[in-house]
Formats: sequence, C-alpha cells, structure tokens
Amino acid sequence: MQNSFNLRDNLSDFADQHFTNTTNVDSTINHDETLLSITPYPFEAMPSHIHSIVEKISAAHHIEPEIVASIMTGFLTGAIGNTFRVSPREGWNVPLFTWHIIVAETGYGKSPVTNTLIEHIHNLQADAYKEYSTKLREYETKLRLSKSDITVEVPDKPKLKHYTLSDTTVEGMVKVFEDDPRGVILHRDEIAGLILGLNQYKAKGRGNDRQRLIELYDCQPWKIDRKGSVVFIPNTGASIVGGIQPRVMPEVFENDSFDDGLIPRFLLSLSEQSNITFHRQGISKDVTGSWSDILSFCYGIPLRVGESGFVAPYILKFNDDALNEFERFFNGLHQIAPFLSYRTRTFMPKVITYCLKFAGLLHVLRAYPQQDRIYTAINEKVMQDAVSLATYYLGQALRVMKLYDREGKELDELSRRLIATLHELKDGTKEGRLSLETIRATFNEKLPDQVKVEHNKRIGSMLRGLGLSTEEGSQGYYYLVWESEKIEKLFLRTKSTFPTLSVKP
Repeated sequence: MQNSFNLRDNLSDFADQHFTNTTNVDSTINHDETLLSITPYPFEAMPSHIHSIVEKISAAHHIEPEIVASIMTGFLTGAIGNTFRVSPREGWNVPLFTWHIIVAETGYGKSPVTNTLIEHIHNLQADAYKEYSTKLREYETKLRLSKSDITVEVPDKPKLKHYTLSDTTVEGMVKVFEDDPRGVILHRDEIAGLILGLNQYKAKGRGNDRQRLIELYDCQPWKIDRKGSVVFIPNTGASIVGGIQPRVMPEVFENDSFDDGLIPRFLLSLSEQSNITFHRQGISKDVTGSWSDILSFCYGIPLRVGESGFVAPYILKFNDDALNEFERFFNGLHQIAPFLSYRTRTFMPKVITYCLKFAGLLHVLRAYPQQDRIYTAINEKVMQDAVSLATYYLGQALRVMKLYDREGKELDELSRRLIATLHELKDGTKEGRLSLETIRATFNEKLPDQVKVEHNKRIGSMLRGLGLSTEEGSQGYYYLVWESEKIEKLFLRTKSTFPTLSVKP
C-alpha cells in the first residue's frame, strides 16, 4: 500500500496557491494544507470483518462510514484496555486507549449509531452490576452475622467491574480506577459537558480536574491527597467518545486547550453533512452479533497485574521494516513542524503517539477471525496502515481548525524565514533591487529539503504575499524592489527571531 504521507507531492503548487494576489502585509499565510494532505479515511487499513460492519451500520443509520469507524475505534481500544502497550524503543510504551470527538450539527444522527455500537457493552455492564449486587448483599449479610458469630467467614468486599462511564467526575473516576485497573470507556453524547464540568464541584471552581484528565491520556498513576487521607491509584486509563457542534467547538476548547495540550489529545472527525438517502435495510442480528463477538474477543484478553499493583501489559514491538516505516513518519512530521501554524503544531506529538496506538489496535484485531495468538511483533503492513490512519486524523484536525478564528497578524515560519533572508541580504542591493535568484538561493540554504523553493517565480509570489513588489529586469531576470519603509516594518515584526533563523536546521 502506498504511504499517504507524501510531503513532496503536497508541495507541487506550494507558493503559488498561498501567496499569489495577496497584498495585505498583515494577512495570515497558512501553508498547513500544502504540507499536510486532507485524505479520505483509509478503509483498506481496516480488517475486512470490521469494514463490513462499518458499511452496514453506516447505511442503516445514514451516517458517514468514517464517523462509524471512529466511534468503533474508541470502543475497541477501551475494550482492550491496559492489556497491551506498543513500544517503538526501550522506555517508550504507549497504551492503546483513544479519545474521539465527532464534530457534527445537532440532529446529525451520531447518538443512534453510538447507541447501536455500545449496546453490547451496556449489556456487559448490566450483567456485571447484577453479579456485584448479589455478592454485595451476601457480603453485608455475613458481615452483620459475624458480629454475633465469630465462626462466620466474611468474604472480601466485592468490587464492581466497570465497562463504561457517562455522567461522572474526576472523583468518580478515582473510585472506578481503584476497583478496576483494566480501564473503561467514557462516553458522553455531548463532550462539552465533560470539559465544562471540570472543577464544577470544587470551591470557586478551583481544582486540578483538568490536569487529571490530561494525565489520563498517558494512563499515569494518580496520587490523591485528601483531607486526612491519601489515595494512590497505580492504574488509570479510558477511551473517550463524544460529540460536539461545530459552532460550540471553539467556545468549549478555547486557546488554552492548545497551550495545555488538551484538544490535541482528541482525534477529531468533522462530518460532511452530505445528502442523506433512506435505506430500507436495517441492522441484522448477524451484524450486531459479529460486533458483539469482536468486543468480547477484546474484553477476553487477560489483564496481568504485578505484585506491586501495577498492570503488567503485553509489550508489542516492531520488526525492522515496521520500525523503518514509523521512523520515516516520525522524521517527516518533525521536519515540517516548524512551518505549520501554531495550532496545527500542537497536534504533531499526539499524531505520532496515535500512529503507535493504531498499530497496536490493528495488530490485535488481525488475530480475531481465527482467534489466533496475538504475537508481539508488529509488521510493516500494519505500520503502513497505522500511518494512513494517523495521516487521516491529522487532516481532520486541519479541517476542524478552520472553525477557529484566523491567527490574525501572526506570520508563519516560512514567512519569518523569508524576512530573515532579506535582513541577511539587505546590504547587497544594487540600484534599489535584489535578485530573486539570490534571495531564493540564500533562503533555501537554511531549509529542509522538503520545503525548499525550486523556482524564482514562487519566491516572487511569496514576496508579494508579504506586500512587497517585484519587477522584470533585462534578459528575463526578476528582482525585488527594495522598498525600505515596508521592509523595515517587516524586520521589526520578526527582529527577535533573526538569531535563531540564521542557524541551518
């Protein structure tokens, strides 16, 4: 399968698309979509037995199949829980839990499809609660009898097996993780309720609930210091699935959600709101039965807990070809990260982490049809599919970022570096002009190969995008017209970055 992450292809019309006919010096120039493709959902990456279920549920509920697949991914990783970690190198172990937000208008239909997919999990929770209630009554009865009869053996107090959470607080999660180290699925039909509810029961809204939620992404232990007591939770973990309306998204996840890394922890899926046609075919019991079997397979993976109380997950590593594939993806993202807008850059580390999570999930699911043993070496094909999924969700993040206001007067990295190049060449003008060839050559010296500008025409477009003027000289050569007042204003805007931009990356 061809890797969909191709920087060179995305750069074919790089400057022309984003600089031509731009005259406002203060306008935002955003190259994110030229460096990072918005790609279709890679259904070929999914195991065929999963893809078949996606198609049938999508048709019956009149919902885009990629939305169905995203919700399913959250439930599957929650079912696998803390049983596995993916490790590309020693000391870097990634849990498989995934966090999903479906961005769609009210009435889109995400609730019915979610209810279909979570029904089996709710049934498991109901059975677990029934068993727990029976054991709790037995425990309370024997505890009461033991007070008058010392021969009565009192069993350990039962703990409820937790599959799902919905209307909960961080304090509620503490009890869940204390009882069940496997992890849970946190489903909120409206994810805004979860985010806006953080710290709502704390004095004056103060507390560290938001930080706890951020730590939950990495399944970090929680140490809770209460008045007169301390609680240590060695194992945490949850997959989160919820929805939000497009207009509400920027109001709930404000700028601080990029600064503290909360929003980049979520995989975003923006609905197309395409035309809906009625399908007479409903969802057969064969489809729901197959989905239930897959979930049961995931829940059937045993959870190992060490003597210290920490889980001892199975570690999935990569063969050499798979590791090479991941390394290319990792290095490619980091090379272009400086040239992306600030909001998009915040997604880069988590996209890399999600690539590992997807590799683990796909590896586990490929063992399902024959109920095979899950081997611990991930192969190249699985890694390629994981890269495709990670690339898709990065593209979705770009789409959702359009819901936010533009970043105003902030210049992107390429624009800042171009201005720094002009500052470096300012003493080389002749008759108030500077050759575009000289500018391009100097500009390219300090750029990674993936973003080098190949033609003087593009440099001209970029300069005009900054509000500067170019003209044709003799013998077809082009020049920048050195308009000192305009260029000095650009220098003032980027003066603080000149020392760092003069160093070759």
